[in-house]
Amino acid sequence: MNVVIVGLGSIGSRHARLLAEAHDVSVVSRRPQCEYPQFASINSALASDDIDYVVIASPTEYHFEHLNELSQLGFGGLVLIEKPLFDDGRSIPPLNVIRAGVGYNLRFHPVIDKVRHTVLGAEGLQHAEFLVGQHIEDSRPGRDYRTTYSARLDRGGGVIRDLSHEIDLARYIFGELEVLDCNTGRRGSVEVDGPHEVIVRASASSCPDISITMNCLDRPARRSIRVDLGSESVSADLLTGRFDKSGSGASFSIDRDYTYRLLHEAVISGRDDRLATLWDGEAVMNIIEEVDSRIAETSR
Repeated sequence: MNVVIVGLGSIGSRHARLLAEAHDVSVVSRRPQCEYPQFASINSALASDDIDYVVIASPTEYHFEHLNELSQLGFGGLVLIEKPLFDDGRSIPPLNVIRAGVGYNLRFHPVIDKVRHTVLGAEGLQHAEFLVGQHIEDSRPGRDYRTTYSARLDRGGGVIRDLSHEIDLARYIFGELEVLDCNTGRRGSVEVDGPHEVIVRASASSCPDISITMNCLDRPARRSIRVDLGSESVSADLLTGRFDKSGSGASFSIDRDYTYRLLHEAVISGRDDRLATLWDGEAVMNIIEEVDSRIAETSR
């Protein structure tokens, strides 16, 4: 299979490394040092060979432009777009591809499988809490975090976009979300656009009270879920791989590439319904846009 990776930052490099284990990989990038065949544009990459799979891993501000270019060029293969789908609530351009997905790889974590299967159809769901916190300096080692897109709203960054996995997971586990309210905060000396922390309260038909807390300050990092089922509770730690239900549980030991490998397998095979579709990505963006609007209203 011939694969093109658009963008060779940290996540693009990971995708390239993993896919190069079994496929022919080239990249669209202007980086001066590159171990893969390199092209200056998507157009030139597609014209060079029969390309089967395109991974859009460019900064979020370019996602729409690059997906739209694939649309205009009539690309008909496989597409994966890194999360979040776009930097704002733009509509998905018309595509005639075999399959397209969004890079919400945490859907493939075995702990998420356990949580989802435990709460699916459960009665008495009262409250669910999603928490993610990671210091922005640790997410881009060796780089000045202030220059990365994660720190800049004008490049599609900011805490809620950078950590949008939790919004996707809440939808994936409980169904469509209705935003009830949100709060933000700034603390410490981290220099980023927008808030350091965003807390979203939402509801879903299967769970009336869902809180999602995202921050770019925690050190060490945290990523956890807790669900109250009335007489018992479920907790999950995605960083340690621990799942517990009322005192009994299981541990899963996976490496950092595990969920990405399954993500690519899902796009390529089409046999895994855990893959986030473009419409899932669009739904997450709609929630982000609503939260942004509420934040803007409260700051006036």
